[in-house]
This record gives sequence, structure tokens and C-alpha cells, in this order.
Amino acid sequence: MSVEENKKAIYRVFEEVWNKGNYSIIPEIASPDYVAHSGPQEITGPEGFEQYVRNSRTTFPDLHYTVDEIIGEGDTLAIRLTMTGTFSGKMGDIEPTGNNVNYTFVLISRFVDGKCIESNVFGDSIVLYQQMGVTLPMG
Repeated sequence: MSVEENKKAIYRVFEEVWNKGNYSIIPEIASPDYVAHSGPQEITGPEGFEQYVRNSRTTFPDLHYTVDEIIGEGDTLAIRLTMTGTFSGKMGDIEPTGNNVNYTFVLISRFVDGKCIESNVFGDSIVLYQQMGVTLPMG
């Protein structure tokens, strides 16, 4: 697939899946071998990706992603994103604060045969937690 087709897939993921909660298209976009590395968390397969999105949309019911920029070469895209939302749902053991977040980060995704097979998230999660109003334990 071309860089342009992969870009269209990324826009579709963020608009349809993340912003609208249309989970039915995930198998069209995520490879059965999909893996995402997000800090200590690893998300695997279309099912794992769907569960991750569902959890995120519960934690931030008004979650919205904006694709700020995409740079592509070969089978790889670098995507700069901005996530906004209100921390109004529980996240694991962390109680919601009602704080608004506006968090920018970078996602690097690799495609094979038109489907995303791997993603790596690069961002300052301490900034996200600060915006959420969460104090992280030192250690």
C-alpha cells in the first residue's frame, strides 16, 4: 500500500474508532498480529486495541483526537496527535478528577498489506497525569 493509503487509514482510525466509537472497522485497519507499545503497556491484536479504546473512551467520555501532522515513508508513518477530554471516568484504581486534558504526543505506526501491524507511542505521560490532576508516586 502507498503512504497516502496508509495516511487515509490513520485518519479513519482516529475519526471513526477513537472519536466516534465505531469499533466495527477495527479488523479492516488493524492486523491480526497488531501490537502497540504504550509505556509499560502492550496492546495486542484487534481485540486488545478495541478494549483499549473502549477503556479510554470510558475514562474520557468526551475524548477527541486531532491528527496534527503525518509524515510517511515506505510502510511507516509518524503521526503527531492532540488528545483532548475530561477525566470523568475511573482509570484503573485512579478516581476521576473532572480535569480537562490537552495532550500532544507522537505515534509511529508501521503497515503491512494495508493494515497497521505495529505502533509505538512517544509522549510525556507525566504531563498527561499532571493535567488529569493525578499525583504519581515517586520511586
